[in-house]
Amino acid sequence: MAYRVLLGVADELLARDFAALASEAGDIEVVSTAATAGELIAALMTIEADVIVVHEDLGPLPVLDLARDLASRVPEVGVVLLAREATTVPAAVSRAGVRGVVGLPLSLENLALTVSDAGAWAQAVRARFARVDTEDGIGAGGRMLVVAGAKGGVGTTTLAVHLALAAAQSVPPKSVCLVDFDLQKGDVRSYLDLSHRRSVTDLVEVADDLTGRQIDESLFVHGTGLRVLLPPQQGEFAETVGGEAARRILGGIRTRFDVVVVDVGSVVTEGSAVAAEMADQVAVVVTPDIPALRAANRLLGLWERLQVRKEGIGIIVNRASRDSEIQPELVGKVVGTTVLRTTIPADFRMLEAAANTGAPDRLEEGRLRKALLALAGELNLVTASRRPSRLNLRGSSGQVAVDFIASFFLFGLIVVFLWQLVLTGFTVVLAHHAAQEAVRELAVGAGQGALEEVVRSDLPPGWNREGFAVEAGTDEVDVTLNVPALLPRFISPIKVTAHGATVREAGLAEPEARVW
Repeated sequence: MAYRVLLGVADELLARDFAALASEAGDIEVVSTAATAGELIAALMTIEADVIVVHEDLGPLPVLDLARDLASRVPEVGVVLLAREATTVPAAVSRAGVRGVVGLPLSLENLALTVSDAGAWAQAVRARFARVDTEDGIGAGGRMLVVAGAKGGVGTTTLAVHLALAAAQSVPPKSVCLVDFDLQKGDVRSYLDLSHRRSVTDLVEVADDLTGRQIDESLFVHGTGLRVLLPPQQGEFAETVGGEAARRILGGIRTRFDVVVVDVGSVVTEGSAVAAEMADQVAVVVTPDIPALRAANRLLGLWERLQVRKEGIGIIVNRASRDSEIQPELVGKVVGTTVLRTTIPADFRMLEAAANTGAPDRLEEGRLRKALLALAGELNLVTASRRPSRLNLRGSSGQVAVDFIASFFLFGLIVVFLWQLVLTGFTVVLAHHAAQEAVRELAVGAGQGALEEVVRSDLPPGWNREGFAVEAGTDEVDVTLNVPALLPRFISPIKVTAHGATVREAGLAEPEARVW
């Protein structure tokens, strides 16, 4: 999540140095530069910025008066001052609405920390005004989901990984971070087949002065675009992640991503308790068995006694089956909290290849994959697609309408083809029956005209109009019929011939072959 900066500085060399350090910081983007106060104010009308950085010599107004004017014009944007003396008159700077001061000459750490703090504040204010995700959300930034297990082995990490991947691959695209906060036994590394030397312990040491660059260096970038923060490789280092460090780390990650999914495992630690407290929503994974439900009750009771979490908790039923004695309705009664509508079916065979190889994309299409996507939608990790209007033929909705028309046309052709096959089969039956009738007349000495009359009277009107042919020999008759065409004004090229034979009485004249 990059912070967009509008830079107001008249010195071109200083502007270039600032832009170079901002690019090196990684999470700061200079979107425009203004050389005067007038240009700066005009740029605010057309550019959406998170931070305005103003040099103390920009003029013509005193810089604090200019900062005060900017803060009144755009109160949701953070104002940062570039000054030679970063510690001068702090009270006056604060009263002017300045969120921070970057001293000159520029340094990467000071610039990154000050601008990032101002950008995070600006985005927090906008999120608070918009109130998009939650009315009582804790912290600033994107949506944060904590996935906890009632006990070990219920599938917590599997669901956390696939929910994070679903959010990362959603449309429109989102920046997503998966945090493995099961600090002693976290296994996200195996599920994604990761090999990364950095972990959460690298951020603990700098938690008090955490910058976006340090967060980026500690995250693994998965091929799907998902960012992953791993637990320490040795479980004994889990004790170094205290509550305050966990709060700062998760808060810093949350301000940089649209979605943060945190796997806290099944053991309550100081870090996992902080994660559950900060989250917008907590999902507790259970399986349909009594030990798992009792463990869920113990976990919820522990959170309530520690005043960690009491509301905003949903239960995910994993390995659900119609044959199970315990159904989701009973789970809600036993646990006493909300059970999510989407349940995960018991179909480990579909998941086995993905789990054993560390390649989640090997999960094939099926009811398990559909359930995971539906669960991500229910948890608001992905945006639900809107059904296009039938009358709107522009943009993507128009493409859907065109595809529907093409599919309907193809379906119509298939129906016509199948019906033509039915007509062909019925014509075969009629031809054999007409041949048998003609053979009976031939056996008693009927001539060609009588044979044609017999065939004509035996055929329905549609086949009469299509035409037919009767060829009679000494003791055999061939009747040829044209298969009617289903489409109007279209002559079918298909012909069906039926053969009939009999014993002709001696002394009867040979019939003359004619075509009707």
